[in-house]
Amino acid sequence: MFSLKNKVAVVTGASRGIGKSITETLAKAGAHVVCASRTKDDLDSLVSSLNGQGLSTSYFSCDVSRLEDFKSLIDDNEVKKQDIKSLVFCSGKFYYDLYNARDLKKRKKDTALVRIEQLF
Repeated sequence: MFSLKNKVAVVTGASRGIGKSITETLAKAGAHVVCASRTKDDLDSLVSSLNGQGLSTSYFSCDVSRLEDFKSLIDDNEVKKQDIKSLVFCSGKFYYDLYNARDLKKRKKDTALVRIEQLF
């Protein structure tokens, strides 16, 4: 397994399906994962389970297909203070221009940006 110790990842669509699997994999590799999804109860359950295994996760409940929610996620103090190394978008819309305009832009060259799209 690869190591992401001392790295931070943000995963949208984190509470179910591919997003949940990616969240679990990144956390098991040592990253602190900020989980984002619309379903707060599912997020709470996921984060409780992973943290109970000694992994490091937190969550931000939002609908990233809504511009205001996406802004809130990117501007959240907990997210902003992290040295984010991976952004994985498994759901919703990704506002690339907004991402470029925020504090994350200066770290862009050091950040992996992945968009998972459905293939049907």
